[in-house]
Amino acid sequence: MTQEQAETLAQCNYYNSKFKKRYLTFAWDKYNDKKLIEKGLKICNDAGISCERMQFFVLIGFDTTPEQDYERVMTLKEYGCKPFVMPYKKDDPYQKAFTRWVNYRPVFETVKWEDYKYRPNAA
Repeated sequence: MTQEQAETLAQCNYYNSKFKKRYLTFAWDKYNDKKLIEKGLKICNDAGISCERMQFFVLIGFDTTPEQDYERVMTLKEYGCKPFVMPYKKDDPYQKAFTRWVNYRPVFETVKWEDYKYRPNAA
């Protein structure tokens, strides 16, 4: 992301795909891109796009550990961005649980991961 790109985005009338909320969607797929992501966040913030207006798709389980997945999600949350987890293996129990925890925002905002109890067959 360049400063010019961020300034152009800031001038756009952007919305989510349902045109109900104002936010932009980015992706953080590779764990080692942390410095690049943080640089991009700063550039966007400097252009007038707040982190609260950013959603990030986060691919988990492809070439990352659960600890690395957690770190990326929590880094985004600390900045004020909205992480949205995308599991590589949808039938993997950890990936299913972590995806549900992060993507169900009321739970993600109130329950710590270590306290989360995933019950896929609960009514």
